[in-house]
Amino acid sequence: MPPPLLCLVCHQRHLTSLRLICSPPEVNPATARLPGHVPTFSAFRAPRRAQKKITNKLYLFFNLSWNCPPHKAKNPRYRHNVLTTLAFLAAPLILNVATLPPISLYLTEYLPPIPLVVPSYARLKARAKQHTLTDWYSDPTSDYYPYPPTTQPHPLMGLGRFVAGRIHQMRSGKSYRAAPTSWENPDHDTTCPLCSDVPQSFEHAILSCPSTAGQRSRLLQGLSDLGPEAPMRSDQQRHIGLAEFIRVTATGFALGMPQLPPLLGTLFFTLSPPPPYLPCVLESS
Repeated sequence: MPPPLLCLVCHQRHLTSLRLICSPPEVNPATARLPGHVPTFSAFRAPRRAQKKITNKLYLFFNLSWNCPPHKAKNPRYRHNVLTTLAFLAAPLILNVATLPPISLYLTEYLPPIPLVVPSYARLKARAKQHTLTDWYSDPTSDYYPYPPTTQPHPLMGLGRFVAGRIHQMRSGKSYRAAPTSWENPDHDTTCPLCSDVPQSFEHAILSCPSTAGQRSRLLQGLSDLGPEAPMRSDQQRHIGLAEFIRVTATGFALGMPQLPPLLGTLFFTLSPPPPYLPCVLESS
């Protein structure tokens, strides 16, 4: 389950703010127009006439200190301009940092030797990632999704795209099985149409429905738990068997959908490693 869009947007804003305040002012025109009290590793700034183009209108509003929250300004006429608004987003990431580290030592080879700056730019990016993960973990998941958030992709992502999608839908309670309800028809019959005994939940359809007992004994031997801490998470062969079971029994398929051939359902004999989705997104700059 990937993080919410709001967490990803906030993370990208943090990275953009770090790139602004840690870029060499001699190279990045936007960084060169930051106020002089921003603790960049180089004191260079653009001429005053260039800085006035992004400042607030004279005699109407005044520029607020870049690391001061707008709601704490004593005078309402003090505001952030477009650059300090973006730079302020990095304020929680650079606490106790006297001098901002350069974004790349390669870009500053023409400058005098820069003293060792701690933390490094990579450490600041790691802080941004941790800030995003904290926001994600603090936001509880829905009641119908018992699986905790994680930065590691589930092993089933190495299966075929269609079957992996069916498993994710059933795990999240949003599939074509009878038990999941929708806002359009919240009172529909949730009884399993194959055995007419209990609600057709994810666990019932995979582990206990009598109508698929033959395929279960052949493909899912020893599988008894589908919960967040189930041992099958680290067992590739059981994921392959689960994918083949879903393909053969059409579990979670739309009504009337024809059965998939083996080559389109899943790769039964090979399981490619899943591509990591969250680390790539959070580490991108």
